[in-house]
Amino acid sequence: MAIPHDIETLKRRARASFYDGDHDLMSRLLDEAIAAALTAGDSAVIHRIAHTASDLFSRAGKKSRALELARLVVQHKRMEGSVDYELATYLVFLASLLGEMERVEEAVAYAEQGVRVYTSLGGEDHQETRMVRALLDRLKRESE
Repeated sequence: MAIPHDIETLKRRARASFYDGDHDLMSRLLDEAIAAALTAGDSAVIHRIAHTASDLFSRAGKKSRALELARLVVQHKRMEGSVDYELATYLVFLASLLGEMERVEEAVAYAEQGVRVYTSLGGEDHQETRMVRALLDRLKRESE
């Protein structure tokens, strides 16, 4: 499904604000886009906006806000009963983000979930499964 024009416009303006270095404006625009997506109630739109927002917030150094939005997507995916590559990607994003925030125990838990989802989708030898398993091993070493 396509993102409604007004939400897409907010998303584009937020991305431009990020590149212009105006992270306060970026935050306001993303919050407005997320609120509009939640009001629209379309899960696909919510996921796409939250994906963009979590990426931009993370790159802007607003890790807590990025974490909140990534968790929102995981929550929506689980409520839908979805077990797909998008869910796996968000689980790994959460693991990486939490690792950067030195919240290693939480990071390990999300990485383990990511390994399980990637394994169920692509098998043990799938490139993504191996990549997430390497992340998990690194996080476990850090937690020792």
